[in-house]
Amino acid sequence: MLTEGSIVAQLVCGCVFFVLLVWVLLRGRQLITADRLATLVSVAITISTLMMILRGVYRSIELAQGWTGYLITHEGYIIGLDAIPMVIAMGTLAVLSPGSLLARYRDTKTGDIEKTQHVSGELTDTSSLPVNDTVHPK
Repeated sequence: MLTEGSIVAQLVCGCVFFVLLVWVLLRGRQLITADRLATLVSVAITISTLMMILRGVYRSIELAQGWTGYLITHEGYIIGLDAIPMVIAMGTLAVLSPGSLLARYRDTKTGDIEKTQHVSGELTDTSSLPVNDTVHPK
């Protein structure tokens, strides 16, 4: 019974996340659709979330039937409604990695010359510094 409750809690959290995701995507649709990388990140997160919700629905029904229920005793359902959605979700995130895409997005927006604003308010060109160095105000 604890396992079923945990799966349902996971499903509810996933659904709440998806509602918030849709809200953010709708509010920012002009900015998102204007940039290919932002669109790819949105697609990747949406696909992955939907696959996880599909799996959560299946797992909730499966465990509600008990350990000897129809779904848990027929391997085709486990493969089709548990394994394949997770392969799609993880495959999507592997190919369209939000971390990599957002890093490329950041790099295209900052251009070749990165500037750091100091405490004094002056802007200093840091384009010649190695990547891991930082500029400290004097």
